Amino acid sequence: MTNLDFIAKIEKKYGRWNRDAAQFGNTSYGDIANDLCYSNSHFTKLMSGSASDAMYERASKNLEGLIKFDKQKETIQRLEKEKTALLEKNQEANKKNDSLTTFKYLIPLLLLPLLAFFAFKYFQNSDKKGIVEKNNKTHPMSRYFDSAGTPNTKTPYLNPAQVHDYCPCSAFEGVWNLAEEYKMPLPGNKPGLYYLAKSADVRMKCQRGATDAEKGIKLLGFENIHNEVWLDKTRTAFAPKYFNTNTKSYTEEFLRLDFENNDNFVKIADVYSCFFDEFTIGDEQIERNGETCGRYAEITDKALAQKYKIDVDYLINDVIGDMTSTSCEAATNRFCNPNDLKEGESIFSFDCLFSIDTENLGFGGGYPYSKGYRLIEQNYSSNLLCECDNK
Repeated sequence: MTNLDFIAKIEKKYGRWNRDAAQFGNTSYGDIANDLCYSNSHFTKLMSGSASDAMYERASKNLEGLIKFDKQKETIQRLEKEKTALLEKNQEANKKNDSLTTFKYLIPLLLLPLLAFFAFKYFQNSDKKGIVEKNNKTHPMSRYFDSAGTPNTKTPYLNPAQVHDYCPCSAFEGVWNLAEEYKMPLPGNKPGLYYLAKSADVRMKCQRGATDAEKGIKLLGFENIHNEVWLDKTRTAFAPKYFNTNTKSYTEEFLRLDFENNDNFVKIADVYSCFFDEFTIGDEQIERNGETCGRYAEITDKALAQKYKIDVDYLINDVIGDMTSTSCEAATNRFCNPNDLKEGESIFSFDCLFSIDTENLGFGGGYPYSKGYRLIEQNYSSNLLCECDNK
């Protein structure tokens, strides 16, 4: 999709483009950007043709949703007019016909407002779902990071005049998420507990207070994490069925294991965490140091937790809590040239080992997992002039 296609869709929704007045029909650029859940700067990129394909795709879907919603409002208005016409007809019937005839007209009169209400709610909840979800952000830092272009707001991201001074870090600023789910066992007195990493909604920004030597290579990350705890009701030992202690690797059976579609497994708790990261961006590698800012659990099946004597508080504080000290290798930096970063595609991952106490696990090592970050929305996506030693 090009910016011309995008502009044509805007005209379809709002009216003819008036460049001098910065309006479409009677609607300003700022109001349209707000309708599409984009900042003013992102809307400018969409208009100029410098936005990414992913941005155009999302904006196009939001526009289509708004256009559909307008049509559905027209349907509601038509139903209201029909209701009014029936009401007038009913009043005439009251004068000419007996009470039975009147009752026949009252039935559709009673039903039409209900039909109109439910139709409106259905359309509002289904066709505007994407727009509602974009507005209903859950990241704890959302009001600071995701409100660019709104009045009385100062975004933590760099402004365009600063991005070249903080290169390559400035290219990493924006919205990231967990690239892929991963799972691992939770060590304890009895086997059968598992940890499933479901999602991480991440905001990344350059560290402005870095020293001159680290300026442009220090990146801060703020993660809103959702994970789950699952119970194997059969309490099957993890090794050797799911883990080869000789190679210290998971078996194919474990890699294929789908907790949600296996009757032997049941979810015990949802775990939510707020996490702070400090990344150091090198030409070849990206290093990460992080710590949790807080964590809490919502028990989803208290009866089973009690039946199997699962202490969720112990899991949160002594088992999952120890994952913050897990050892991880540096990630390979495939974006020595930061202009190679692409929304929806670019990923960097950390290979890690998790263990509470090596001796307790009984095989002289830890359980491996890989945590990756995927770029979703880049704050600054125009060309950056950075030197890369690995050209």
